[in-house]
Amino acid sequence: MRLVLVDHGLPEPECNLDVRGSDGRFLGRVDLAYPELRIAIEYEGRHHQEDRATYLRDIARRERFEAERWAFVLVTDGDLVDERRLVDRVRRRRAERSSDAQRV
Repeated sequence: MRLVLVDHGLPEPECNLDVRGSDGRFLGRVDLAYPELRIAIEYEGRHHQEDRATYLRDIARRERFEAERWAFVLVTDGDLVDERRLVDRVRRRRAERSSDAQRV
């Protein structure tokens, strides 16, 4: 995923980033991130949908991140087949978060 983003002109995201909340507690590790914009990019493999315990943990984890104002781009195998779709989604999320930051 990282190479797809960089090859299409996006800035290099951080890999396997450990994220802590405002209170210092560990929220989780994300596959790729633009921490300055609080964007997490996560690959959702088949096991995330097929294993109920994993699915429920994922929901709780995302809620912890969202409480800290992190946004997610969830990536599936289809996004890796259609790279432009992935790149467009990440570009849009970066633009949204950049404009949000400028308003604050």
